[in-house]
Amino acid sequence: MKEKLFAAIQYVLPHHLISRAVYYFVECQIPWFKNGLIRWAIDHYHVNMSEAKREGAEEYRHFNDFLPGH
Repeated sequence: MKEKLFAAIQYVLPHHLISRAVYYFVECQIPWFKNGLIRWAIDHYHVNMSEAKREGAEEYRHFNDFLPGH
């Protein structure tokens, strides 16, 4: 059911608007927001932080900085 609702929302909304919103979220440097987003990704995807460049979410400028290759 969640997947159908998610797909319906994407179908109704302008794709350019969705792209801009996602870009804003992954480049956001507001500490409480970007740290929460990074922590969620660490927990959700079981990221082994001992293999990361930096130890904590606070040490990354934004979510894209957290991703490999950045």
